[in-house]
Amino acid sequence: MEVSIQDKFYPENRCFGCGPANSKGLQIKSFPIDKRSIKAEWYARKEHEAWQGVLNGGIVCTLLDCNGNWCAAWFVMNEDNLSKPPNTVTAEIKVKLLKPTPSNEKIIIINRATERKGRKIKVEGEIQREDGKITAKMEGIFVVVEKGFVR
Repeated sequence: MEVSIQDKFYPENRCFGCGPANSKGLQIKSFPIDKRSIKAEWYARKEHEAWQGVLNGGIVCTLLDCNGNWCAAWFVMNEDNLSKPPNTVTAEIKVKLLKPTPSNEKIIIINRATERKGRKIKVEGEIQREDGKITAKMEGIFVVVEKGFVR
């Protein structure tokens, strides 16, 4: 069985969206598509709903944000030939909710790094239903930071 990027490189991470060590979080598991793209498949629980059968918009944004961060880190790791992804943070994110995202089927999150300017990486992403219909899109800027940067 393939191991997710999160589990392989940062199993101690407690992020609400993607932290393997946060049992109450969303537990996003991302896998490489290529050197600049990653994909996650995720299933909602009832507590993630806005109403029955529809995912809460904030959860949609979190899925795109966390997978976007990992995408940026994955891209920098590959581009700079690092042994593990660097720490990244969200500097800017714009999410368009195109139609309701179902909460009762597999959700597919795909992100792709499209541009880099020094420590800033532009990432685009989308959420798809199982039938391939896109329910949300995002654009974001993620920044590489040193571990322990918060003071």
